[in-house]
Amino acid sequence: TTAERLYSIFVLVFAFMVLAVVPPRITALMTRLSTAAVEKNALLTQLKLYLQDNGASAELAVRVERVAAGALRVHQQKPPESDVKLLRLLPEGTRSALRWEIFSPRLLIHPLFCRVFDRSPALGQQICHKAVSTTDLADGGVLFQAWFSSDVPVMYFLSSGKLSYTHATALDSEEVGPGSWLAEPLLWTSWIYRGDAIAQEDCSLLVVSAKSFQDEVLKSSLQKEVRRYADKFVNWLNGLEADVLTDVSTHTVNLVKQTVFLTNSAFRTLVFSEPEEHANFQTPSHTLTPDGGFEFAI
Repeated sequence: TTAERLYSIFVLVFAFMVLAVVPPRITALMTRLSTAAVEKNALLTQLKLYLQDNGASAELAVRVERVAAGALRVHQQKPPESDVKLLRLLPEGTRSALRWEIFSPRLLIHPLFCRVFDRSPALGQQICHKAVSTTDLADGGVLFQAWFSSDVPVMYFLSSGKLSYTHATALDSEEVGPGSWLAEPLLWTSWIYRGDAIAQEDCSLLVVSAKSFQDEVLKSSLQKEVRRYADKFVNWLNGLEADVLTDVSTHTVNLVKQTVFLTNSAFRTLVFSEPEEHANFQTPSHTLTPDGGFEFAI
């Protein structure tokens, strides 16, 4: 019948379209997966040969290979911004707005950033665009180690995952989760890490460059207020015993301590009592700039 002929034609056309479209896509996907697997194996083989040639111990080699494999997996699952080529073609204003929308909610857990962004969204957007980047840490990866200093001072905000932080002096460990920030002193003064921070699972972090952050603050009308916060933060550090100093701050623990530097209408300093012994951190020095401002010094 005519209906049966039409049905047969429809089935044949549909089958032809499926066979023309689906197999090539499956083949292309399998080719990409195979290529990625080959590249991964080549990189891991290269690393293994390097460790063998340089006499790395078996225990350390296993640990390095495990962390490297995890880092490669995380990189493939969450490509960094630098790998997204189309972003480079966007106008700077569009990229700035995108970074502001992505990064600012994660920085608002910190009372200073919250107040700065509220007082000057333009400054907040510039900080997110110029001073903030992202990094991912695979399970077992080391973020930093005790008694080391950073060549490029940065502050971290943990967005997802869990870190284990072990204090070098107290030798006690704590779990650090989202809503925490680490190494804030590096924004304001010279600092060596006071413990080891190691990923317990895959982690995503925001990284705030101290130099870029300071550069953007110096261009704004809030530089004096932020300077007051920096001075009082360093004074607060100097009022702590050495074995209490830590790299980790949490929203629940230090919110009150840091919010006392701020008021609803402006930033405000708070006088702390001087202890008999303190850590002798250097308050950020400053020099006058041509416009009469100041520069932080790390």
